[in-house]
Amino acid sequence: MGMKGGLAKYLAKEGNKLGRKAKDAGDEVKDLAKDGADVAKDAYKGAKDGLKKGKKKIREYLD
Repeated sequence: MGMKGGLAKYLAKEGNKLGRKAKDAGDEVKDLAKDGADVAKDAYKGAKDGLKKGKKKIREYLD
């Protein structure tokens, strides 16, 4: 194998390593985004339930 062939093989190997690292980082970001969406969804549901309970308490107080 000549000098160019060895260099090409080395660069391909390094490129594959970087590609795997980038994929892993992308997967981690995707998981974090999903977790963030779940937290936001739970917070919205909690706020909605709290508002509903608050309205009920106000109605009871006014009656």
